[in-house]
Amino acid sequence: MTCPNRVSRISCSLIFLALISLIAINGCGGDQADVIELPELAVPDQNVMNQVGTKLRLAYQTAGTMPEQAMVYFSEIVHLAPESPMPYYHYAFGLALQGKTESAIDTLRIAVEKGLCDPAIIERASQFAEVIKHEDWSAMRDEMLVEQKQYYRPGMASYRELDEAPSEEFASLEEVRAHYATKIKEASALVMLNSESKVRLHLWHILNQKLASLEKLKKTDLADDQMLLVDREICMVTCSFEESNRTPWLASTVSAIEEKTEAFVAKYQDKAAECSEASYMQARAKWYRTQPADPSELTTDDLSRAVEIFTAVDRQYPGQTGSFLGLMDVLNIVADREGYDSTLLPGLVDKIDGGYNSMFAQRQFQQLRYSYVPIRLAVRGMPEFTVTDLDGKEWVSTQLSDKLTLVDFWATWCSPCIRELPGLVELYKTYHDRGFEILGLSLDEANKLTTEELISFMKDKGMTWPMVYDGKGWGTPPVANCGVGSIPFPILIDANGKILAAGGAATGANLHAMVAEFFGE
Repeated sequence: MTCPNRVSRISCSLIFLALISLIAINGCGGDQADVIELPELAVPDQNVMNQVGTKLRLAYQTAGTMPEQAMVYFSEIVHLAPESPMPYYHYAFGLALQGKTESAIDTLRIAVEKGLCDPAIIERASQFAEVIKHEDWSAMRDEMLVEQKQYYRPGMASYRELDEAPSEEFASLEEVRAHYATKIKEASALVMLNSESKVRLHLWHILNQKLASLEKLKKTDLADDQMLLVDREICMVTCSFEESNRTPWLASTVSAIEEKTEAFVAKYQDKAAECSEASYMQARAKWYRTQPADPSELTTDDLSRAVEIFTAVDRQYPGQTGSFLGLMDVLNIVADREGYDSTLLPGLVDKIDGGYNSMFAQRQFQQLRYSYVPIRLAVRGMPEFTVTDLDGKEWVSTQLSDKLTLVDFWATWCSPCIRELPGLVELYKTYHDRGFEILGLSLDEANKLTTEELISFMKDKGMTWPMVYDGKGWGTPPVANCGVGSIPFPILIDANGKILAAGGAATGANLHAMVAEFFGE
């Protein structure tokens, strides 16, 4: 989690969601033709849902700084919905965060008994690292997978059997959007209490209903500009049956995407912006339909093919939204698979810097900057700036090469930053004498925090590393130099001045692992 300009937000790559403004839907592969039955979900009244949502937010906000208070919130969530699996997952998360592995395992076992069947949500959370090493984890994981198989995604044809013609009548696209946005929001909220695999089927059903409603709306007397918007919406909803980076995509959804987008481009050839979006959707379908389920099997030739597929959209529709999203998509694909050393990255960064930097200023694309800036830093290198710490020592950003250095942008008001502090204190105590340095850059503001108050805060938290503080907040020059848009934003630089990681990749367990590896552990 990060704090962009005092607002806590989840830092994640939402490339496709930036376009369609819908929830991402994960899933397992395999086309199935059988008509499905929607699983039962725990659906408490709205008052309970509101309480669960509030307490869940408070629990995760306080988990790093006030773990005992967080456990109180987690416990209250269990009491609000004792028959649902996810409250026990959240409670186990709190236990794991405190290092109580045995208790976390016992609590997860209850969650599984209540219907939890998504081992991925445990495996992808670094806080459960010790849990998945536990001797009981393998059997528990297998049990979840057996349950999960009941909820593998069927092909789109199966959903059409559920509700071919919704009874609701809509007079405009705005009415369709509003109606289904509410239904999707309500269904998505149920993930707080139910397994994602089960909720996902309900979400797919809602998406199918929306498609049917849009097709029904097309049969009414629409003006040309409204027909374009409806056709565009149909393309987007069809694509939203697939999540941004799950592989491989279902053949039935890929076929539907190709059919809808090809028809759209043929019909609206003079609409470059909209056609660029449709072509981007086609490129995604072309790429993800052929990928192995295990990303580690991708070769450099595969990635070169991905670059060609997505940059073709840029060549056909330069400067357009779909082209920008395609470049961002493939940039992240390459960085995820080959790391920052990939020879494919500089050309992609050049394209984005050369024609699309203004896109990041648009509200719907601001989150994409969080994944772009770390990659750009790694490709371009550390920008040069000079700062002076609280002890009067001058630091030059491009002259930090004698040590492994973490340049850490943070603030006292940023709760995700505070959650990182115990880990940073531990790293500094363990590795400082061996050549590990931290240079903190506080984004606090002088009218809200004095230097003396910052020094007191650091002493209380055990922060003994150099600290830069000019009281300018987000206006401090290094923020613009490095393109920082959210905090915590650490940049890990090796002894040769090479950027090893930045942003979320340089926090938590990832940071600990990289530092330990650097020192041969």
